[in-house]
Amino acid sequence: MIFQYQYLPLLLSIVLFVHPDGLLGRQPLRSLRVGNQANTNSESVVSGTSLKSVIVNGETRSYRIHQPSSKASVSRLPLVLNFHGLGSSAEDQEKVSEMSTLADECGFIVIYPEGRKNRRGAQHWATRRTEDRSSELAFVRAILDNEKALNYDFKKVYATGISNGGGMTNMLAGEMAETFAAIAPVAGAYYDYQMFKPTRPVPVMSFHGTSDRIVPIQGRGDLPDIRQWVIWWAQKNNCSPNSGVFFKQGEVMGEKWAGQADVILFTIEKKGHSWPGSLMPRMITTRQINATKLIWEFFQKYSIP
Repeated sequence: MIFQYQYLPLLLSIVLFVHPDGLLGRQPLRSLRVGNQANTNSESVVSGTSLKSVIVNGETRSYRIHQPSSKASVSRLPLVLNFHGLGSSAEDQEKVSEMSTLADECGFIVIYPEGRKNRRGAQHWATRRTEDRSSELAFVRAILDNEKALNYDFKKVYATGISNGGGMTNMLAGEMAETFAAIAPVAGAYYDYQMFKPTRPVPVMSFHGTSDRIVPIQGRGDLPDIRQWVIWWAQKNNCSPNSGVFFKQGEVMGEKWAGQADVILFTIEKKGHSWPGSLMPRMITTRQINATKLIWEFFQKYSIP
């Protein structure tokens, strides 16, 4: 196996998640593009990606935004928010998911929000009942408001993310169902999900490894059983109580709870905490499917009524 060094930050974040005393803070982004001001530091920026910030409750919050090269051909483009995991970053998530590359091919906008540092110095998303969830929701609303000039399609706004970012994705569906047409979390940590009262059915696609030791599929402590979380969404979406297997290839199985808004779960046998189809090590991920491509295919089916 050829090790991909650009993925070292995310892999380290996975290790540090297990050993929180070893968490190290990240240096803040330099020379952010604010509003329409040009970004003078293009270091570590993918072509077509800009670094921006917004003020939320007196605090500067940052994000990366990728506009596809094909944007001129369509007047109103879909928009995907893609959230990094605990201890990771927006830059890491752009590299791991490779969603900017797909955005160029398919013609949609991707935004990679930057989390805030927790008490141990690791960037994260506040998604638990006891955390400041309102500030995270305000950040997302501020991003969407700040980018209105892009004239994106307000009926085609979606969310995805990994681990803690998957939990953030889930929270957006629970708290901002009127804004997000569909969600697709990966290896998500869905703390306190039963407290949410989505205002409408939200289509859900999710991915989880059966050997995930960071967010175990069977649950652990405050982390819920993933299948129970999926069934909860199926009930909220008025889906059939029984799932049907619609995909089976090698180590990957796809199940669907069909209904007003479908709920889909891909389980990856004997694989760990990872983004399927990425260049993360084969010991923890699969090449049988590509989560980024499946997510976009799923999103294209839905828009806000």
